[in-house]
Amino acid sequence: PVLGINYGAKEYRRVREAVHVFRLAAIAMMVAIVLIAMLFSTPILLLLVDANVLAVVPSSLFLLVLLVLPFMPAASTGIVFLQATGMRRQATTIIVLREFLLFIPILSIAIYHYAYMGIFYGLLTENIIYSLSVYCITRSIMKKKLELK
Repeated sequence: PVLGINYGAKEYRRVREAVHVFRLAAIAMMVAIVLIAMLFSTPILLLLVDANVLAVVPSSLFLLVLLVLPFMPAASTGIVFLQATGMRRQATTIIVLREFLLFIPILSIAIYHYAYMGIFYGLLTENIIYSLSVYCITRSIMKKKLELK
């Protein structure tokens, strides 16, 4: 709502600031979650899976998946920005293209090369590429669409 209201009021500086503040706050929260999960990975995993599973699957894979969390706010705030500024089609296109251009090819290649471990490597790689791509796309759009006047 903050983005949409300020965009509608042509308060473009506020839109930029809101995206920036929400993005930084979400990244800080994700970093905190990752740090806590790294420090207490085994107890957290034991809440989620049986001890027998944890004996077979190393907890380092859990940490590998968690490494993507600090990158995700760049994507989610970018998609929310696009939706709030009336660019729903572009937001939907980015999300759909993610599956066909990133998720399926990267996971297929990673699984082919690394078997079971490829799932984890592929998810990490795909999410980082997606997040950075959405960040760059929305940053470019923000520069064009929200020029300070």
